[in-house]
Amino acid sequence: MKSWYRLFLSIAILSTVVLPPSSVLGATVSGRSSTEIEWYDTGDGETAVPFYQYLLLNVHDIGGAGMNFRGYGRVADDLADEADVDSRLYYGYIEKKGLINDLDARLGRQFISTTAGASIMDGLTLEYGGLDGFDITLFGGGDVSYYEGYNAKDLIVGAEIRRSFFEDVNLGLSYLQKWDNSELANELFGLDVDYDYKDLLHIYSEAQFNYLADTVSYFLAGSKYHRSDDWSLRAEYLYSLPVFSSTSIYSVFAVDEYQELFVEYEHRLAPGLRAFVNYAREMYEYDADADVFEAGLEKIRTGRFSGYVIGTWREDP
Repeated sequence: MKSWYRLFLSIAILSTVVLPPSSVLGATVSGRSSTEIEWYDTGDGETAVPFYQYLLLNVHDIGGAGMNFRGYGRVADDLADEADVDSRLYYGYIEKKGLINDLDARLGRQFISTTAGASIMDGLTLEYGGLDGFDITLFGGGDVSYYEGYNAKDLIVGAEIRRSFFEDVNLGLSYLQKWDNSELANELFGLDVDYDYKDLLHIYSEAQFNYLADTVSYFLAGSKYHRSDDWSLRAEYLYSLPVFSSTSIYSVFAVDEYQELFVEYEHRLAPGLRAFVNYAREMYEYDADADVFEAGLEKIRTGRFSGYVIGTWREDP
């Protein structure tokens, strides 16, 4: 077969294994397993049949000590031995709330997300909330990269401090460093502000500063008017500049900035069901700008089903 095609046989066809909550040695265990098979022709005409077995596992209150384990990963192989597929651990960590007064800890593979940056990390996160209204987060460990291989000298460290003012204003400051083979690759600062005026108008903004490149690499400002529970109106401005590792060859080349104006109207038809229409003006530094119109329906998961249908119209000069 010369044309590419892919067939997905999902959990509904192959297997459905849901682990209901159960008690094991004082702990509550729950989870979900799913199976996926892909079938397609490679570029040289050979047939590949990748097989994936996914497992989500949650263990609560281990040993009655208030410790929890959360894990999600997959085992993968190509049944036809043609494609290179990898098994992966997406996350797997132990967490303890109230390790000591107002201190929570999380150890293992976990997703780190701050305005300064995000990553998957093998390490330790500490969250402290007992400092006069301030919430402080410290994290550090190995920086995980699925596609470039894992190196013990690839490190990530960072911190975040948050505080609420006047009950309705939330402010966050964050800092992140990444090290590539023991060389400083990224150093980023983040700032985010969130304000909800009388549960009527939500105003928010995020900014990221690339210290090594001495430039703002990301800025978002937006507002959402939600006077009624049935509808809302949102407007945003986005500025983005790619961030490359200082150890990458791409860091020496000039990069193009991207800007976007976005407006969306959303109407809630029923619990978990919404209709929306939006418009985006995409602005490129050296290429022609574009106008993008979208309309659609989305079913947010409230039970076992979720899905969406979207129509998009794009106009390029």
